[in-house]
Amino acid sequence: MYFEEVARYAEESEQSEKRLQYLELAKQAKPLQVDRRTILKQFFKEDELQLNLEKVEPVISNTPEGIIAMPLGGAWKQHKELVEKYLYSTLDAPTKMEALAAAGWNSGLFVYIPDNMEVDVPVESIVQHDGSILQYTLIVVGVNSAVNIVERTSGNPNFRSEVVEIIGLDNSRIRYANVQNISTNSVNFSSKRAKLERDASLVWFDGNVGSKLTVARTASQLVGNGSNVKSLGLMFGDESQHYDVNAIAQHIGTDTSGDMFARGVLKERAKAVFRGLIKIEKEAHRTESTQTEKMLLLSGDAEADAIPELMIDNNDVKCSHGATIGEIAESDIFYLRSRGISEEDARELIVKGFLSSITDELDIEGVEEYIQEIVVPRL
Repeated sequence: MYFEEVARYAEESEQSEKRLQYLELAKQAKPLQVDRRTILKQFFKEDELQLNLEKVEPVISNTPEGIIAMPLGGAWKQHKELVEKYLYSTLDAPTKMEALAAAGWNSGLFVYIPDNMEVDVPVESIVQHDGSILQYTLIVVGVNSAVNIVERTSGNPNFRSEVVEIIGLDNSRIRYANVQNISTNSVNFSSKRAKLERDASLVWFDGNVGSKLTVARTASQLVGNGSNVKSLGLMFGDESQHYDVNAIAQHIGTDTSGDMFARGVLKERAKAVFRGLIKIEKEAHRTESTQTEKMLLLSGDAEADAIPELMIDNNDVKCSHGATIGEIAESDIFYLRSRGISEEDARELIVKGFLSSITDELDIEGVEEYIQEIVVPRL
C-alpha cells in the first residue's frame, strides 16, 4: 500500500521522527470524508493508489533581504528552532490526507517575515511536477508586518495532497493566493489552515481550475481580538471535473470580522459543491461575518450546490449568508450584442467580469491575468 512509500521517504527525510508520527495518524484516521454529493469512488480508489515520492523543490522568486523564503527542508536544517516552533501548530486532529501530507511532504515552502517589516513585492513560489506531490507550506508573519504571497502548482501528478499553515501574529497583514492548475487526470486534496492573533488580517484566495477531482478545505481561526479574515474561493470546471470545496471561519476572539466569497463557473458536465461555515464561539462578542456564494452554469449538464451554514453561540453578532446559482441572462447577451459584440465575445466578457469580482478583492498583481490565461481558452 502507499503507506510503505511514505514511510520510506519520511525515514530518509528531515524531521523523520515527527513525520512517522503523522504517518501513524494517517493509518488510524477514518476513511475520507466528502460531501454526500461527491461520489468519491468515481474518481479515486484509495486501495489502488500508488505513490512515487522524490524531492520537488519550489522555484521561489521576489525574496527581499531580511525575510526567509526557501524550501521547507532546507529551512528545517538552517532555521530548525524557528520552523519547529510553528510547523504543524494548527494541525490538531488532522484528517487522513492532512496527516499523509505532514508525514511525506516531498515539496515544501517556508516563508518567515520578521517583526515590523513590510514586503513590497509578492513572494512567489511555483511547483511543476509530473510525479506524486505531497506538498507542505508554512508561513509565519511577524508583529506589525505585511506580505503578499502567491503559490502556483501545475503538472501531471497522479496524486496531490497539500497542507498550508499560516500564522499571523499581532497586527500582521497577509494576502495569500494559491492557484491549482494540475492536469485533469489528477486527484487533488488540499487543506489550508490559518491562526490569526490580535488585530491580524488575512485575505486568502483558493483558486481551483485543474484536476479531475478536488477536495479542498480552508479553515481560519480568529483567535485574537480584532482579527479579521476574507476568504475568497474561485472554481472553473469543464468536461467532468468535480470540486468539493469547504470554507470555515471560526470566530474565537472579540470584535472579529470575516467575509467569505466564492465564485464558480461550470460548463459541460462539471460539478461543484461549496459549503461555507461561519462558527461563532460563546465569547466571540461583537462578531461581524458574512458569506456569499455564486455559481454560473454555462451548460444544461453542469451542476452546482452552494450550502451556507451559520453556527452562533452568542447573540451579540451580525451575520448574513446567501447563495445563488444560475445561467448567463439572455438580456445581458442581448445588451452586449446590441453594442456590436459577438455572442462568443459577450459570453467571454461576462465570465471574465464574474470571476474578476473575486480576484479584485485579492488585489495581488498578476493573479487575475494568470487565471484568465487558463480560463479564457477553455470557454
